[in-house]
Amino acid sequence: MISLWIILAATLCVYLPHLSNPFIYDDLHSLAWNPALRDWSQVWQLWVDPSLFSSDPSKPMYRPLLLFSYLLSGGSDGPALWHRLANLLIHLQVGVMAYLLALRWYGRHPAQWALALFLLHPAFSEPVFYISSRSESMMALYVLTALWTYWHNRQLGTALFFGLALLSKESAVMALPLILWFDWCIYPFRVSKTYALLKYGPLAAIVAGYLWLSWHWGLLRGAGDRVGRTAAEQLWTQAAALRDYAQALVWPSAWGIEGTAGVHAGPSLSAIVGLALAVGSLWWAWLQRPRHGNFPLFLIGAAWICFLPTAIVPLNIVMTERRLYLPGVFLCIGAGAMMSEMAKRSANWAVVWVALLGVVAVVTYQRGSLWGSPEKAWAASIEEQPTYRALVNHATEAAKNGHYEEAKVSMKRAIAIAEDRSQAAVALANLGSIYFSMGSLDTAMSCYVESIQQDSLSAQTWSNLGVLWFEMGKKSAGEDRRVRWQGAGAYLSHALTLDPENKQAHLGLANLFQAIGRKEDAEREQALAAGTLDNQVLVPFTSP
Repeated sequence: MISLWIILAATLCVYLPHLSNPFIYDDLHSLAWNPALRDWSQVWQLWVDPSLFSSDPSKPMYRPLLLFSYLLSGGSDGPALWHRLANLLIHLQVGVMAYLLALRWYGRHPAQWALALFLLHPAFSEPVFYISSRSESMMALYVLTALWTYWHNRQLGTALFFGLALLSKESAVMALPLILWFDWCIYPFRVSKTYALLKYGPLAAIVAGYLWLSWHWGLLRGAGDRVGRTAAEQLWTQAAALRDYAQALVWPSAWGIEGTAGVHAGPSLSAIVGLALAVGSLWWAWLQRPRHGNFPLFLIGAAWICFLPTAIVPLNIVMTERRLYLPGVFLCIGAGAMMSEMAKRSANWAVVWVALLGVVAVVTYQRGSLWGSPEKAWAASIEEQPTYRALVNHATEAAKNGHYEEAKVSMKRAIAIAEDRSQAAVALANLGSIYFSMGSLDTAMSCYVESIQQDSLSAQTWSNLGVLWFEMGKKSAGEDRRVRWQGAGAYLSHALTLDPENKQAHLGLANLFQAIGRKEDAEREQALAAGTLDNQVLVPFTSP
């Protein structure tokens, strides 16, 4: 039998080498670039202003406890190591809660197998490696604690931890049906009208208040239309994704920040397999009742209940493994019971399970290395599904690392599959930035102009075009330089008309004024640039 200390040591060996990986993707706008997390001056605003969730005001979310935890682990100025270490500690705490639940339901040995499987399985590793996925592990921790306190008839504690789960991530609303399911399966005799009013009433009031706040802030309005899928497309697409989720659990090879499944307009083999998995798993659990009671049924049903928000909300990403995190707790408890029972029958099975745990631990370690750089992460995602977003992000990261040929290939592929003018404009602007970095200024200018033809309101593209004309002016002389710099000033000024906070434009004007001897104006623009956000700079500006 695997001791708890061995499980802990194995978990640390898997995760510790990768904790210093850099920030990646959502980590940047929600944490590293978020001005609300630079100090504690806005800590009270986090609880009443959803727009503080991100440096991009167009991405509001009400997850104040998550943001508060970011402050505790260092805020936007803290290194990624501190934040990822906090993620690992939360992951371990979730494992402890899974162990305690399994211990009470099945005993010590099944609980140990369940703990080892949960802590080491790669399908549950993203909330450690990906800092932004802390919302998933925090939500899971508080939901499991709420279930634990409910089981021990601690009504106040249940309400408290249920509220904390909601303040971590909105999908915690499923904790209420989870508790209802728990009573129906485990304690059906105690459910009555009086009991429901006393036990479920406060939890229902918390959900109602949370949903009202979310609606009041506009966080729920139009949520069903954000990806433009019809009801039929949503049904068959999410059904098809179930097969990919099952693969991530049974054969954990698929990986990626971006989704790994496409949109399905109607029935497909993948969708039929996915629905069969859902119905078949519940039917199998029902058949186990004469021998094992209702616990298998509860665990399978609990996993599906926790997975329900992913199945019904038309999310932008069809499949991401972090959504298996909380459902995986219940699946691991059930799997741990099965592994323990088979190990009791034959010592050979114990050897098989230990070897299996070793394999999944190695896979988890390998995934940690993929998070070692954003370029590797997006390259892995492209291998699974070359989506527009994955291609753009891979190209951008590759260009930052000087891998311009790879960057050009990915960005051109993104342009080819762009779904609308807005996407095409972004990809063309970024392709122009790649050529700019390579020194191909004429080609870069053509890309910027074509991007502006697709979207004339992009302040960043006008800013980059202004910087480009300034660079072209530096390489010329006489009247040609004057014309180029005059055009650069016009483009940069137009960018600031569209976006007064554009740092690239302020820096560009500062360098332009410095070059033509207007030192006071240059200093003013430098000061204005200092008050803007670094994430707006797409093209590194070279001094004159």
